[in-house]
Amino acid sequence: MNFRLEQNGLALASAALFFVAGCGGGDATPAAPTSTNVSVKVIDGAIKNALVCLDKNGNGRCDVDETQGTTDVAGNVTLAVPNADVGKYPLIAIVGTNAIDSVYGPVTVAYTLSAPADQVAVVSPLTTLVQQTVATTGATTAAAAQTVQNATGITVSLFQDYTQAMALFDGSIDAA
Repeated sequence: MNFRLEQNGLALASAALFFVAGCGGGDATPAAPTSTNVSVKVIDGAIKNALVCLDKNGNGRCDVDETQGTTDVAGNVTLAVPNADVGKYPLIAIVGTNAIDSVYGPVTVAYTLSAPADQVAVVSPLTTLVQQTVATTGATTAAAAQTVQNATGITVSLFQDYTQAMALFDGSIDAA
């Protein structure tokens, strides 16, 4: 009986020591996060079911090894982007025929939108023009945005959610 109690006591003491050692004694520093959450909104109107990804290889598709997610009804998605990739690659949004535009309804013809690597909060037709200018000319995002603004006459930021400004209007703007 004494032998069995000693074995049990030894086993419990060993387990407790192992548990304390495994916890690091409270001195362990938490590991730094390996990814950053990046919030993105895809708009023409808000686009539901758009597939959004970092286009790391520049092929205009969301490949399985590229960080990706699908937008919700408000056009929002949060991507867990590896820290090494933050700000390095443009975003693309594949808007398929399963997508729904909050203004125009179900999408009947698939299309792709994009945004420059350093301006990924909003992906829209305007950011697509900027990214196309960056890709074809090698211009910086700021220079490409200025080129697009000059060509279109738009004076506000091309990287904002213009659907929020549109919500202020009821759709019956008079042409004076």
